[in-house]
Amino acid sequence: MMRILNWRNTGLVCLLGVTFATGCSKEINGKQVETNESNSIALQSAAGDAIVSDTALARFFKAPFSSRGSRTDFRGEISDTTAIVSLDFLIQKKFTAGDGQRLLLDYADGGLSSKGWKYEVILDKKTGTIKLVPNSVMEAQIVPGSFKTVLATFDRFTSTFTFFTEVKESNNSVVHQVTEILTRQ
Repeated sequence: MMRILNWRNTGLVCLLGVTFATGCSKEINGKQVETNESNSIALQSAAGDAIVSDTALARFFKAPFSSRGSRTDFRGEISDTTAIVSLDFLIQKKFTAGDGQRLLLDYADGGLSSKGWKYEVILDKKTGTIKLVPNSVMEAQIVPGSFKTVLATFDRFTSTFTFFTEVKESNNSVVHQVTEILTRQ
């Protein structure tokens, strides 16, 4: 039986190791690729603002997400007797770049996102928390202070976000209660 590191073939193993380490290059389509972590690529918006500087995060948020959820609308206040609409939805969504470290995501189903409503998703990598706030379009159409995040979680094992929010429109006093489960595809 041959042992890899006996005295006879130690020189051969060293020679192969040096040849392999110096002879291999990292090229894609004939261009040298940097692998230094300080050269990581940031996810960019059209304006060029980086929303995340970590390459793994950038790739993660570029992927589409499957959103399954429900929306219940109430007249005035949330109660069993004031529900006026209850619907389930299953749609595909994508995160887009917002200002600074914010991600934008369409709010709920097409009925509300068609108004320009979006979540502004803020990820705090230090504390591991997720903060949801309304975008400026949504904020202009709701009762001030009525946007509430009941739940915002991320399950890293299934790549799934869960959002549960409530918001009250200012023009018709309809309260929207929205639950969304967003899974990376």
